[in-house]
Parts: sequence; structure tokens; C-alpha cells
Amino acid sequence: MDLKNRLQEQYVNYRDMMKEKDLVEDVRQTIPFMNEVKKAKLTKENTRKWHSKLY
Repeated sequence: MDLKNRLQEQYVNYRDMMKEKDLVEDVRQTIPFMNEVKKAKLTKENTRKWHSKLY
């Protein structure tokens, strides 16, 4: 849990730094890690829905 919080802090700090420098094109592309986390959550949700339809 501590690691997750640390990563989120780093992510937010990084985003703020990018905003200050006006280099924000798409933060999601510059940080692929967050994309992976979102994808994992989405697939988990989808499989849950799918399993609930099975039973």
C-alpha cells in the first residue's frame, strides 16, 4: 500500500512539473505505468461481468 501511495505522489508531482513547463501533450502517454494499471482494472471488471452472466 505504501508503494502505491508513493507511486501516486510521484505521478502527481511529475504531472505538476510538466504543467509548469507547458510540456503536457498527454501525460498518459508519458507514463505508461498508469495506463497498465487502468487496463488491468478494466479487464478485471469485464471478467467479473462476464462471469456473473455465466451463472
